[in-house]
Amino acid sequence: QQDSKYRDLPVADAIKAFAPPSENNTKGYQAFVQQQMGTNAPVNKLTPAEREAMLNAILRMEAGKPLLFGKGGSLKRL
Repeated sequence: QQDSKYRDLPVADAIKAFAPPSENNTKGYQAFVQQQMGTNAPVNKLTPAEREAMLNAILRMEAGKPLLFGKGGSLKRL
């Protein structure tokens, strides 16, 4: 599974692997995501709310917009 390489990593290390310094402002990316989440826990220990915050922070960095989760887990853009 593709996301398994991030599974056991703390959030900051997962961001570094996802957004390497050769392609991104990784330190800024890490700081933004952690600030939005309030944690640097291993990805596999995140609560559903923390995972949603992490995904929304990543999407905000990548696309400039977060996602909202609707009823039944459907996704919609803001």
